[in-house]
Amino acid sequence: MSLLAEKKEVRKIQFTGRSTYILSLPKKWIEEMSLQPGDPVTIVRQINNALLILPSIVTKSSKTGEAAVIVTPNES
Repeated sequence: MSLLAEKKEVRKIQFTGRSTYILSLPKKWIEEMSLQPGDPVTIVRQINNALLILPSIVTKSSKTGEAAVIVTPNES
């Protein structure tokens, strides 16, 4: 089975209110991305009409580093 097939899930579009459509996201994906209710995601419509859903925030597992550089005169 291909990697793409393993990640494939079928979801139904739900209609709520007068003009809002809802698509639920898989719980496992939400947990893997460390997302919480209310977190923003970016939806990009591709040329082939596929939708790309990206988390808009940096996940908690991402870490930034810190570095210090000391520069003294006459050093190259």
